[in-house]
Amino acid sequence: MDTLRFVTCGSANNGKSALITSLQSTCPALANAPALPEPATRFEVSLRHFTTQQRSFVVADTPGDAQHTRNMASGATSASLALVVVDACEGLQSQGRLHSRILAMMGITHVVLAVNKMDLAGFDEAAFGAIVAEYGRFSSALGFASVQAIPTAALGGDNVVRMSPHMPWYSGPTLLQYLSTVDTQGPPPETDEVLRELQAPAEMADQFEAQLLWVHAHALAPGRQYLLQMAGQEVGVSITDIKYREDVNRGAHLAAKVLEQNEMAVVSLSTNAPLPFAPKASDTALRRFALVDTLTQETVGMGSLQLVLRSASNVYWQRLELNKTARANLKLQTPRCIWFTGLSGSGKSTLANLLEKRLYAEGRHTYLLDGDNVRQGLNRNLGFSEADRVENIRRVAEVARLMVDAGLVVLVSFISPFAAERAMARSLFARGEFVEVFVDSPLAMCERRDTKGLYAKARKGELKDFTGIDSPYEAPTHPDVHLRTAEFWPDECVEQLLLSLEPALCC
Repeated sequence: MDTLRFVTCGSANNGKSALITSLQSTCPALANAPALPEPATRFEVSLRHFTTQQRSFVVADTPGDAQHTRNMASGATSASLALVVVDACEGLQSQGRLHSRILAMMGITHVVLAVNKMDLAGFDEAAFGAIVAEYGRFSSALGFASVQAIPTAALGGDNVVRMSPHMPWYSGPTLLQYLSTVDTQGPPPETDEVLRELQAPAEMADQFEAQLLWVHAHALAPGRQYLLQMAGQEVGVSITDIKYREDVNRGAHLAAKVLEQNEMAVVSLSTNAPLPFAPKASDTALRRFALVDTLTQETVGMGSLQLVLRSASNVYWQRLELNKTARANLKLQTPRCIWFTGLSGSGKSTLANLLEKRLYAEGRHTYLLDGDNVRQGLNRNLGFSEADRVENIRRVAEVARLMVDAGLVVLVSFISPFAAERAMARSLFARGEFVEVFVDSPLAMCERRDTKGLYAKARKGELKDFTGIDSPYEAPTHPDVHLRTAEFWPDECVEQLLLSLEPALCC
């Protein structure tokens, strides 16, 4: 006996759970029920089981409210069919449209459109027909292989398990009949097609175009590092560009710099290791992925790879005869990236400047990258939105990595407010090369030290997205060096820092 795994979709209070309960009431539960594989997305999905003489069923019964859209997407990852439930009185709502777009993204091509609560609509054939027509127009571009529309009333069991005497105008199958006989595999492919797919090698690539559903409450900002989990593999990844956001209702392409929770978009992404991509593979599950936060291990997005933007085989790392070790030995020092982070006015630039003078006096080869100075040139085109701050840190981290490769001791003085970007910066360096220095000063003291008047402007609303006022600062929890500038003079802080650094700076 085969097993059909399907997921319920649609807005809250449309009667999804009532339909499944009605099915279960006349079908025995399995003693040893098969289970969906544990979803990599880690979102709770309620699994329900029942069986008929024809087959057994595993149902991912997911909530319909917007804040649990991620649960529905998670349930869809292992389903081969979807039950889209629409209230006959309310018609197709935005949440039902969003769920349908998620199904298409996940590669689910078989849909049952259950127009439920027909009893409240007076069992009206015209009401049913209008919803079926509307869903047909909406879903025509989603690529579904089949859409079976069934008018139901879960409360009375109409057209759920038995044919309804109240809707003689409907001559199709009941919900149970259809679920018991539907073929979600489709006809077997032609032999030539199978051979072509088997013989075509998967392309190895590190840049892709993908369709993405963002499920986290904190908006997606391009450039931030995540983990991509796909087909048993896990690689580092960053979203390099949001090509466009998809309008849930109309399918229009909208410009977007960030992606909010439950928004879908077509994006460009870059992985730090090549992934296999077989565009003609019949199993679309091989292209589904989850995005995971590198710090919290939370799933923040789900999607599907669509096409290759650049093959990893097109770009090679050029091997050079002189390396970092040779350059550092010439300078008689060990290269380091000393990364100062803290609020504006905490003393980062002051301490970085004092430290560089001390290192220079000792004959060290150094360079200081200061946030304000770098924004005069390399990062001149960036503002202070979260997305621009992420890109600001990404660029300076890459520059610092090159300077360390040149054998220098590079000092970086940037607010760098987000823990994820500081973690990304650390990941670019060898173990021990990156030293995070938290310049810790109370906000009130930073405001008193503010000779530029930036805090005052931010308090008046004249300066938007200012860290500590209307933009967050995520303080390091385990910095390599913690300097409390409210308790010690700058020279004392530099002495503390030198004590921590000195053994590591000599070859």
